Amino acid sequence: MKPKQAADNPYSILSQRIQWVRFEYEATRGDMHGLTDYAKRFALMHDIQLAHGDSPALQKAFAYLLGMGLEMESQ
Repeated sequence: MKPKQAADNPYSILSQRIQWVRFEYEATRGDMHGLTDYAKRFALMHDIQLAHGDSPALQKAFAYLLGMGLEMESQ
């Protein structure tokens, strides 16, 4: 699973979420609330994937519920 992320952002969305959000915000790629929400949803989807493996049906269901479908397709 890969996040929607600009190539120039040096921060990890998983381990440096605050820095990742601030970088994207300062680059005017979204509002602070939307970027923070996205980073949290991505981390949750990543945790679900780690906990439950690669069951395609489960991953698709959670990706749909969290609005992370494009990230799952980029694997």
